[in-house]
Amino acid sequence: MDVGIGNSALTEKAWEKLRQKLEHDIQGRKDARLFSEKQALMKSRFAILTETWDKWIAFLNLLTSEHFLYPQLFDLWNFLPINSILELDSGVEVTVKDFQPIIDTFHVLVSEFQRQMEERVLNLIPVANLAPASSNVALDLATSIFSCAISPAWWEDSDNHRSPVLFIGWKAASMHRCSYTRHHVKYDVRTPVRRSRLVFAAAASKLAHHLVHLCGADPFTTTANDMDTLDEQYICETCAETTGAGSKKAKKVVFNWRGALWHAAEQHKFEGRANDHGTQPTFSVLQGDADRKKVKRKNEKFKKEALNTLPAWYCNHCLTYNNGKSGVLRDVQEHVSDVHGIEKPPDPTNYFFNEMYRFNLEGRRTTINPVSPKSESQD
Repeated sequence: MDVGIGNSALTEKAWEKLRQKLEHDIQGRKDARLFSEKQALMKSRFAILTETWDKWIAFLNLLTSEHFLYPQLFDLWNFLPINSILELDSGVEVTVKDFQPIIDTFHVLVSEFQRQMEERVLNLIPVANLAPASSNVALDLATSIFSCAISPAWWEDSDNHRSPVLFIGWKAASMHRCSYTRHHVKYDVRTPVRRSRLVFAAAASKLAHHLVHLCGADPFTTTANDMDTLDEQYICETCAETTGAGSKKAKKVVFNWRGALWHAAEQHKFEGRANDHGTQPTFSVLQGDADRKKVKRKNEKFKKEALNTLPAWYCNHCLTYNNGKSGVLRDVQEHVSDVHGIEKPPDPTNYFFNEMYRFNLEGRRTTINPVSPKSESQD
């Protein structure tokens, strides 16, 4: 049987194909509409809770550094008792009374959230990386390195994701955020997802173990801060073999321990994740007092300049400065002085460093010419 449309006719077979396509399109549009309506309803219900939450947080008068350890709004969205109310049938009217049991125990929610955060990150660390002596510093070890499980192709916020992304220790991991990403956009509707998609960076941790061992320290007790204090310098032997940089007359490319980790990720595609297939490069400790002094002098000069020019400082009194983003030290100091009335704000009481910029500050390489100091150059 032919089906007529205007002056043309469709065969039954052609109509069946068209009908299936139209039905699929209609169903898709219906699903998108229902999903959008549900999200709008959930967000309106969520607003009832967040109004009270914002007032409670404001009452606490938290330091900015403390805010990072408190649940963000997208964390609350995924909190099971809250989400179960948001998911109630559209015919159910939700008021502040429905959230009252949660509101009355906000302090318990925060404590549980912080406990779960630390516990979850601690559980990511392999048992082989720890020893009895590690118990008090497990989350701060130089080998406790994490990465973000979300694919780099979807990273949108440069303040949250820097490439390559390696979060060394709990301090950096706790400042990591994953709120909205294209991975979690359905029907063009953005929905809150969990704050953190941290995974243990097994390969990077193995390399860090190697770097700690090279400088004669104990990988089971040496923290990231300890390695920063030791400030050992390394040469990538893998690059030297490939480029011929092992020659006595060749310039030396030197890395501190953080720089060595990022160099491995960038140059050797050694991202540091558990499923990474890159080859771990080999490093050696820079020898020679003259060369070590050159590197130290260059690094101190660079670090002093970087601390003043990097937009890597938070006001520790409020989140209003720079719309909640970190800024240049001088601007933050002026803000603290003008807005908070502190004439000479000391660090870190009034401002603190954004760990997402740690690579820009310390994950670097220094080029030196051991033959002629006049020909030294800085990358």
